[in-house]
Amino acid sequence: MSRGARTLTRNLMGAAIRVVRPASILLVPVPEAETALRTWRGEEMLPGGVPAHVTVMYPFLPARAIDDRAEAQLARIAASVPPFGFRLTEVGRFPGVLYLRPVPGEPFADLVDLVMRQWPGYEPYEGRFAEFVPHVTMAEDGSVHGDTERLRPLLPIACQAREVTLMTESARGWHTRSRFPLCGTA
Repeated sequence: MSRGARTLTRNLMGAAIRVVRPASILLVPVPEAETALRTWRGEEMLPGGVPAHVTVMYPFLPARAIDDRAEAQLARIAASVPPFGFRLTEVGRFPGVLYLRPVPGEPFADLVDLVMRQWPGYEPYEGRFAEFVPHVTMAEDGSVHGDTERLRPLLPIACQAREVTLMTESARGWHTRSRFPLCGTA
């Protein structure tokens, strides 16, 4: 099977799965990284409508399982965490992924731990990786091998985590369902 046929098959299968079993994602938006994203990729958002972000939990609850109770629990978690600053300091790579690394990473790991305590059946990326590594994805798959030197002069990027966003998936892509401010008051 040719590469184009494999890509088409994968895209069609992904669309069918999104219709039957739409997912959700919890993330911390990183709008400060949008300039670097535009500079390197030439586009403002990742495909499908997902902004530059650090993932807190993906996949999260099935989109159809999210109710007022789940949203109230997420609001309580976010309210318990104060807003925090971080810097995107370096370009890193996973197999098939180019990313920017946030420092410090601990506040993101703490958010993941809070979510996992509330929903013990969920782990980031379904537990496929031994360690949670906070990151802002810049590119996946083929574009990972692009020129990263254009990113380095933009670093470090000072950022502020202000909220956790819940996005849900549909056949048309990702959509923001709710935003939960980080307050540090709960």
